[in-house]
Amino acid sequence: MRKDNQGFEERRQRVFALLLMLVASAVTSCSRTPPAATPSGERSVEERLAELEQRLNGDTPRLSEAEAKKQWERDYAEIERLGLVERSYGDFSTRLTNATVESWTIGYLWDTNMVWCDVRYRAPGNGETLQKEFGYQRKAGTNWDLMWRAETQ
Repeated sequence: MRKDNQGFEERRQRVFALLLMLVASAVTSCSRTPPAATPSGERSVEERLAELEQRLNGDTPRLSEAEAKKQWERDYAEIERLGLVERSYGDFSTRLTNATVESWTIGYLWDTNMVWCDVRYRAPGNGETLQKEFGYQRKAGTNWDLMWRAETQ
């Protein structure tokens, strides 16, 4: 029974990771525009997203900014102890050599079985700030799989 649950959980996490990567690629490939006026009776994307977050989080109250910062610091320390901060630097620099990093964010995504990185950087000869998102999914214990989608030009 436990093996069946574990297999189901692995499949659920892989499906979620794939869905997340698809959404992230769609979001990062679109420019941000102001929300269009919605006809009466229709909700904006922001309203629908807030409702989705509420449904997913259930009755969990939102953290204050100070509480969220403390939680992020605890999560970061744990991710660092797992070796994923250093690993993420290495994985990024070996795949995007000579990139100049402008900002780096790393944290848990959804739960403690997935770590996600968001890197803003500049490529040599390109003055534009680019974005790369990638992550790690826990296989078992301290064994993590890299999730890196190769970009197509």
